Amino acid sequence: MGNSVPASESTAFQQSVYPTGQGVSYTISGQNLKEYGATVRTASWLNITGASGGTQLSSASCFALTIRSHSGNALMLVGGTGTNTPVSGSIGLHLFGGESYEARVNNPNTISLVATTSGQQVSLLMIDS
Repeated sequence: MGNSVPASESTAFQQSVYPTGQGVSYTISGQNLKEYGATVRTASWLNITGASGGTQLSSASCFALTIRSHSGNALMLVGGTGTNTPVSGSIGLHLFGGESYEARVNNPNTISLVATTSGQQVSLLMIDS
């Protein structure tokens, strides 16, 4: 029968589609999940330090975040906070000039960036419900 879902499982999934700009909500086994948000927010360009631990992003409400390293930037490293901060030259996700990184987080302050050259800039785009 191909990819059919047993009747006992099909009732556990419910989808609600809202008017444009209000998102899509899924309910799976009683858990409400949001597919996308209704608000797009931007922040001022950020100067990223090359110092140990880097620059921690500011606190805000969101569920998706895009970080774009400006064109011409040298390598930056993306990581967490606390014991998971990026360390120049050894720890973190590589982000080169002109590249973007998308994270599904509920607060940007869970992310830190470190630049190989202090003063490089990034732009942020946040999606919120």
